[in-house]
Amino acid sequence: MLEKPLILLSHALSGGILVSLGLAFFSGLLHVNRRGNRWMAAFSLCLSTVFIQQLVELAFGETISVGLLIVLELPRWAIVPCFYMAVRFYLAPQCEQKAYLLHFIPTIVLCTLLFAPLLGIEVPTLPMLGIWLVRYFLYIQVFGYGVACALLIRNHQRNVPRFTSDVR
Repeated sequence: MLEKPLILLSHALSGGILVSLGLAFFSGLLHVNRRGNRWMAAFSLCLSTVFIQQLVELAFGETISVGLLIVLELPRWAIVPCFYMAVRFYLAPQCEQKAYLLHFIPTIVLCTLLFAPLLGIEVPTLPMLGIWLVRYFLYIQVFGYGVACALLIRNHQRNVPRFTSDVR
């Protein structure tokens, strides 16, 4: 009986804290590594939509609009690339990543697939492999980018002795 209000409260607090954190990163309060901070802000704001969506679904159930669900679902596909870009720019702030938009191709494809019916454009049905990819893509993305982030951090740890004498 008390379980649902606690879950609603935890989702509301988590979403609110992540929005506040994202806005703090965007605002420039933290002056070190602005590019890394911007990507971390994007990560925090995208992650906050997951908690906000869970909150809205639990609180309002079937009465919420499909458009709102689509808007809250879209950032989910950008969470992991935003985190990867944040890690990349925190480890190498001077790094030039010209092709960073390539990481967001799945998000752009999902946007076109989701908004096409709302604009009256008919989208062909996906084959079973396509449906499977859409369903499990986030897990595949988390694994792939998790490995990529781990490799970036490991390479950075190996290079730290080259530019500092204190490697505690």
